[in-house]
Amino acid sequence: MLQVPHLHIRQTDTKGRGIFAGLELHIGDVIELCPVVVIPKKEVKSIDQTILYEYYFLWGTQGDVCLALGYGSIYNHDDSPNAEAINLLDEAFIRIVCIRNIKSGEEITISYSDSKVSNSLWFKTTTD
Repeated sequence: MLQVPHLHIRQTDTKGRGIFAGLELHIGDVIELCPVVVIPKKEVKSIDQTILYEYYFLWGTQGDVCLALGYGSIYNHDDSPNAEAINLLDEAFIRIVCIRNIKSGEEITISYSDSKVSNSLWFKTTTD
């Protein structure tokens, strides 16, 4: 499994914790391959009542969700992300891939919306 080393968790100015690159990354680089814990649709309501609600990903088309292990559930949202989360349903992994060059020290971000389904987010963003 290919992973780019040197990822760091740090506090951000506005989003809490985030994941930062410890080296320069280039388009197409696999940043992380995150195993997931799949939570069946019938258990999602229970998870929604906990802090885990803020950390899960939609998984497949049947209403299941998942928690990404590794740093997977800590990547912050950005409307113009520098990385993409790709669900590998058959393998039960999420692949985080660089979609624009990232400088060492830069926060790695993904988009939480699925533009194929909707551009709406389940949370509100704020601007300074």
